[in-house]
Amino acid sequence: NPHTPPKTLTHLAADPAELVRESVAGNPHTPPETLTHLASDPDHDVRWSAASNPHTPPKTLTHLANDPHGCVRAGVAGNPATPLTVLEAMVLPAESEQPQQ
Repeated sequence: NPHTPPKTLTHLAADPAELVRESVAGNPHTPPETLTHLASDPDHDVRWSAASNPHTPPKTLTHLANDPHGCVRAGVAGNPATPLTVLEAMVLPAESEQPQQ
C-alpha cells in the first residue's frame, strides 16, 4: 500500500513472509536504509524488488548489479536511479575478458 507510513514499512521489512518483504522492497515510501537492508535478503524476489525501486540508494544498486540472479541484475538495469557507470560496467565486458589480438 503506497500510503503505509515509513516506520511501519521498516517494521514489516523483518516479517518472516517473503511476500511481505518483497512488497515492502517495492513500496515507493520505504526508507532508503530499509531498502539497503532488503537488498541483502536471502530471497531473490525481495532483492529484485529492492533493485527495481527508484528510491534504492546508488551504492546499494551498485552492489546488486553483481547479484548471482539475473532477475535482480535486470531490476538494477531497469532502475532509473542506477548510475550510468554501473550500467556501463554491466554491459561492457571487463578488460581481462576481451579477446586478445
